[in-house]
Amino acid sequence: NGETLLQELEDSLVTVAVLLSKADSSGQLVTELLDQVMTWHKDLVLMQDILQDWLLLQNLKSELKLVYALPEVRDLKVLEASELNMIEGWWQDLMGFVESTRLMTKVLLKANVHQEILRKISDL
Repeated sequence: NGETLLQELEDSLVTVAVLLSKADSSGQLVTELLDQVMTWHKDLVLMQDILQDWLLLQNLKSELKLVYALPEVRDLKVLEASELNMIEGWWQDLMGFVESTRLMTKVLLKANVHQEILRKISDL
């Protein structure tokens, strides 16, 4: 699940941070390896940010579905419910991409996925 993946990302960030600190203090790593570790670190931080926003969007979406399902709200919030339906369609497309890709790093680093998630959060 997302929380487990987030924890694994955080563990990887700690490992990479240790490698970077050792490289800075002892100069043991060659430049190529250091460049690779720095790239991993940058990608892991980006994936962590995206995953946190991904989970936030998922939670907001779930909460709003419950609110819009209430009879007294259903009739009053037609426009907002329509927006939620558009976000739900986008979410299903993204989940289809996740299912077909089966490689979460590829999904998280996909061009514009983070911007789209942030836009959907602001739309809600």
